[in-house]
Amino acid sequence: MKRPYIILVAFAFILIQSCSKEDAILVIQVNEPKLPSTVYNYYSGENTKNHIATLGRVLFYDRLLSKNNSVSCGSCHKQSFAFSDNVQFSVGLNNMKTERNSMAIQNLPSGTFFAGGIGNGTGDGFGLNPVDLIANQGGGFFWDGRESNLRSLFTRPITNHIEMGITDMNEVVEKISRQPHYATLFQNAFETPEINVTRMAEAVATFMESIQSNNSTFDRFMMNSFNPMSPEEQDGYNLFFSTYNCGSCHNPSPGPYFTDFPKDIGLDNNPVDLGFGGITGKADLMGKFKTPNLRNVALTAPYMHDGRFKSLDEVLEHYSTGIQSSANLDPTLKDQYGNPRKMNITEKDKKSLKAFLNALTDYSIVTDVKFSDPFKK
Repeated sequence: MKRPYIILVAFAFILIQSCSKEDAILVIQVNEPKLPSTVYNYYSGENTKNHIATLGRVLFYDRLLSKNNSVSCGSCHKQSFAFSDNVQFSVGLNNMKTERNSMAIQNLPSGTFFAGGIGNGTGDGFGLNPVDLIANQGGGFFWDGRESNLRSLFTRPITNHIEMGITDMNEVVEKISRQPHYATLFQNAFETPEINVTRMAEAVATFMESIQSNNSTFDRFMMNSFNPMSPEEQDGYNLFFSTYNCGSCHNPSPGPYFTDFPKDIGLDNNPVDLGFGGITGKADLMGKFKTPNLRNVALTAPYMHDGRFKSLDEVLEHYSTGIQSSANLDPTLKDQYGNPRKMNITEKDKKSLKAFLNALTDYSIVTDVKFSDPFKK
């Protein structure tokens, strides 16, 4: 009775040995995504766009987008942590670690960044060159603003040698094309089953754009006076926007919430990671990084581009007593003599500020099934 089983195992072993490594990564994925019979409502009343977002969700969580089928976008951007990661540096291909902390994905702007706002990518808006376009707006994408278009962003982690390790995007197209479920997903999204990088990028970007945080205690307070914040949260709100002027860099409106132009916040006297300066080569941008969106900030620890602070307490202590005299230190963090400010935030104020920051938590996006991993059993 055991003989057929032994022969089958032997045949499988010979088959695997006869395949090259390139062939091995193109095997059919065993588990298919579990999707609802009726498409989720990502965009109210826009059925086609909902299908595009559905395809994007599957691609976002599909590990076949990496060289050895071990890493997906969702590996470093986890729903339970507001699509950030809960470790200092994320684990990429072959257990290599990323060089920066994974930023949260939420309330992303669509289109292409250009000076003065968001554009459609047809021009630079004010005659600025690409370096200026990245540097002189809400920071583009990534900590160093190296990408200005969400659709173009799609291939960057996939082709990064540490993160997902693909060297030729045609390989991804071939791998995805071998998965039976994708024909229907592409048909529903684009009316033909054709699979290409442009469509994949559009789908993932559409899914990411649908991740909108707008149901926190703070949101309900701003929309309706009958949904007040607690006295401690209200006190933190006042301290955030007045006493300590945090809102000068983390302004909730207009545009992307709680973000601003790239900043140097005095993390180091002589920064090793040059941030925007490393991309642009500009002296006045050395050590400056994208100002992160503070929505769901209580869920996105550790903090800063290098994940150096493990908690909000450590972040508040930095602003209280730890600001360094770096070359491009933001003016709002200097005193009247040009030295780093010593805010000396009291323990009471720290507690109130933390209460307000916790009031920015929107539990709906971290629990909503339409943003979850469809490959999970």
